[in-house]
Amino acid sequence: MIRQITCRKATLKDILIYYNWANEATVRKNAIHPEEIRLDDHKVWYIKKMKSSYSDLYFFKMKDKPLGQVRFDKNIHNDRYEIDYSIDFQYRGHGLGQIIIDMAMNKLIAKTKKQIQFEALVKKDNLASSKIFMNLGFSLINELMINDVTFEKYFK
Repeated sequence: MIRQITCRKATLKDILIYYNWANEATVRKNAIHPEEIRLDDHKVWYIKKMKSSYSDLYFFKMKDKPLGQVRFDKNIHNDRYEIDYSIDFQYRGHGLGQIIIDMAMNKLIAKTKKQIQFEALVKKDNLASSKIFMNLGFSLINELMINDVTFEKYFK
């Protein structure tokens, strides 16, 4: 199955696919900010991310069909790369989130060629995402917030 997954940098042509993924009901439910996103706001946000030297967006396909995305945003205050990801609803529940996050982290590590610290903020009741990050070797570092937990992982 892994051989059928391809990864590339996201492009402006992907803007509506990202928009649809972001507004899918389960994604909104599990998002830190669960409000529906307006298309005009999404376009402004997406173009800003594409132009930013602090963001890396990876687009995944399986058998030439959109599978999901992983985004890294470098926090300029602590040099951590914050992870955001989503899987198309038709591919959920098959362990693909873990695969694409791992693939994307390896691509970012190869690109930066330096020590990286990753961080993921997950809602407490999003057990699937928590399990993914634990399976990838992330450590739980913060459970003080009422609704969220934070995971981190260092790569040398």
